[in-house]
Amino acid sequence: MQMIRLLSQNRHLLYPICLPIISFGIWATNTYPLPHRVLFPIYFGQTEISENIFIDDPSRTDVLNLVQLSEERITPFFGDIHSNPRYVICTTSICDEIFGVRFSGSATPGFGILISSKGLNEAIFVHERVHAELHERIGTVRLPIWFNEGVAVYLSSREHKRPEVLDDAIENVKELILPMSWTALHFGHPDGLALTYTPAYAAILDLVDEIGRTGLRDVIARMEKGETLDAALAAIRAGSDQS
Repeated sequence: MQMIRLLSQNRHLLYPICLPIISFGIWATNTYPLPHRVLFPIYFGQTEISENIFIDDPSRTDVLNLVQLSEERITPFFGDIHSNPRYVICTTSICDEIFGVRFSGSATPGFGILISSKGLNEAIFVHERVHAELHERIGTVRLPIWFNEGVAVYLSSREHKRPEVLDDAIENVKELILPMSWTALHFGHPDGLALTYTPAYAAILDLVDEIGRTGLRDVIARMEKGETLDAALAAIRAGSDQS
């Protein structure tokens, strides 16, 4: 209370500090094409065509089918769905540039799902919807990026054929923990796809072969309760799952 009273008595001193910061934030939001614009899509050419679903071309109501399909595809695996993400969908390259999207899609906690003009298909919608659900259940701190991406590829694929990947590639991709390291490798290397998504997917397929699809779901459930991935895997492998 004393701190609040002190700030109130000296609020005239805060104005010269806060106003430039606020002004800079407004300027940056409108100037730089970054995914934070997902928070204010209507100010950047988007129209809300259904609750929490925004698009640059409101005539493209066909995307609502993709949103619904992504819900139907992930529900059998997760059961009760915990997340309710906002969608911002681009149908043109101009829109992609406005929102600064580099991938076919992206899902960011607190921001929502951003789909680029290159991602208007079932696989991308399901992939990003999986990310949104994992973020809601586990967060990002305890969710290694390779596991996050591998599960998303696994659940968005209708057929599961293990790609030919060297064991070293799988071990190397498991060293990628943070999203920034994943992005740097994916975009910074000529064989970025082969060094990121492909071995991550193979790693999840190997894991499903080992512990089953139910085991994978149990690993996620344990992580949701606070365990690390390594701890959850160790418990499942030891057959000591108490959940």
